[in-house]
Amino acid sequence: MKRNNLSRRDFLKLSAVTGTGALLAACAVPAAPAGEGGAAAPPAVTTTIDFWDFPYYSSALGEPGSWQWERANAFMEENPTIEVEVLPLTWEQGSKVTTALAAGSPPDVVGGGWIQLALSALEVGLALDLTDSLEEQLSSDMVEGMLEQCSIEGRVYMLPYWPVCQSGVVYLDGVEDAGAMDTAPQAPCYGWNIDQFNGWLEAVRGTRPDGSERYGLGIPSAHSTPAFHWVTLLYFRCFGAHFWTDETESCVDMASPEAIKCLAWMQELAENDLIPDPAGYTGDDNNALIDQGNVLMQVGNVVPGGARREGMELDTETLVVTDTENERKWRFIQYPHDDPHPAIAWGGANYSGLVPFKPEDPADTPGLLKFLHWMTNQESEEWLVKSAGMLPFRKSILEEVADDPLVVYTSECLMPNAWFDAKRSTETIVVRSIFEEHFQGAFSGKSAEQVMQEMTDDINSALESCA
Repeated sequence: MKRNNLSRRDFLKLSAVTGTGALLAACAVPAAPAGEGGAAAPPAVTTTIDFWDFPYYSSALGEPGSWQWERANAFMEENPTIEVEVLPLTWEQGSKVTTALAAGSPPDVVGGGWIQLALSALEVGLALDLTDSLEEQLSSDMVEGMLEQCSIEGRVYMLPYWPVCQSGVVYLDGVEDAGAMDTAPQAPCYGWNIDQFNGWLEAVRGTRPDGSERYGLGIPSAHSTPAFHWVTLLYFRCFGAHFWTDETESCVDMASPEAIKCLAWMQELAENDLIPDPAGYTGDDNNALIDQGNVLMQVGNVVPGGARREGMELDTETLVVTDTENERKWRFIQYPHDDPHPAIAWGGANYSGLVPFKPEDPADTPGLLKFLHWMTNQESEEWLVKSAGMLPFRKSILEEVADDPLVVYTSECLMPNAWFDAKRSTETIVVRSIFEEHFQGAFSGKSAEQVMQEMTDDINSALESCA
């Protein structure tokens, strides 16, 4: 499917500059051999679907994009007149998608997408309304709340792909070395409030036998891409901060009492040497210290597959995972939060979806709809859950794995506190970029009130839709 201004093919060609095209070429479906003798020629391709997909994979499934190609090839075997071209994206490439959308040339579908993307597409007339074509066997089988996560004002613009829970991991070896296991979060949900978390940070802080420093947590002030500050923003959510002024306007209020309280908490942790100095501390620095065992807590997306990758051994009673390759033990946890603010996004769920865009040629719509429903059918969903370790979005499959201890933990301790912010994705990029500019200076003597007010003023000045 092509558009008049900047074709999707051009975007795929441009991806070769960043190396993604090489991966795409390596994974491409080989051309069918020409018919020989009286053999019938293969059916002609009538529809081509450009499928951009954000990564989720385990070591057992190969490199990013490999299992997406596996599913695409299975679909094409059943539907020889429809060709699917997969472009694996990295998490840094959210701007690639929004740039393509702004240019009027998005791919046909984005996997691992988000409802904000559908909202942006709706504003420029490229959203594909799925409400009337939604298959009843899918809509009736969705877990509670899923259909709402895929909808805007009662209309469906996204199909569920896989739920992902935002939670954390604590590496237990370092906690044991510090003699602080009694301060770690306890069963059944392994959650804690802010005071308990502060006590844990104090208990594990110290010097390791090799003379290096040990911290419970690291808070980077800069990332390789500002998009990764979604992690930083979750701290603020745990303190009950809401960043948008209301559900429809796109102005922010980063200077709320809750947000100021959270930043002041971070500043106090830094002043008391309970975290590595955030000034100049990057996400890469934090990852390196985690790998070396100097930082004991990691923010990550929780799916059962994370505990079932090759080399991982799960204790089904304690939910402790042993990484046999790296000789480390870890456990999924809730993030710290105080009532009346339950886990919210720290331990809540976001639903990654398949976000389609309106084809330029309406004749291509049936093929696109067929692909979307195939990717969400019972067989595909079961494959994703059992082979890729995804969380199920179908009630029928959830029932099949109802006794799985990690699914039980995720469903009972993480999913109930789901939080979702259906805001414009392009503006989210603006927010995170300016957020980082101010956050980097938040640990150099400025008060939390001043930092958050200056941040609010600069973000609202940059948001085109903020009056």
